[in-house]
Amino acid sequence: MSRQPPRGRTATLACGGVAEYEASDLVPTVGGIVPCRKHGHCPVVLPHRTDVGVRERAVVTRQRRSQAELVAYLEGRGTATLRALRGERFSLRLIAEAERAGHVHVDLLAGVVTFRTAARSGRAAQYKASPAA
Repeated sequence: MSRQPPRGRTATLACGGVAEYEASDLVPTVGGIVPCRKHGHCPVVLPHRTDVGVRERAVVTRQRRSQAELVAYLEGRGTATLRALRGERFSLRLIAEAERAGHVHVDLLAGVVTFRTAARSGRAAQYKASPAA
């Protein structure tokens, strides 16, 4: 089983050999003379260069979470750490907005977010009644 050279960092030589490079910006252009294992030096006939800064994988963007989802998440737990909330894709901006709205209490020194019950927060009840999007 032959090993395929990584695309984006290779150059095919006139003799059929393949030169492999550490980074795609080091791959020479067509006609460039490079060291060859068979002949000493050969010209490049086909560079395989991925442009610098271009990603080869698709980036998946997830939809932002809402305050209603944050309230629903904390209702079942009561408290959660900021790290756990960030792991569940709740942004710090969203958590701060929920605190200003009176839905949660944030203890920055402990890194803990606590749900305020509907009795203490008048607006928490409206999120409980609204369906999740």
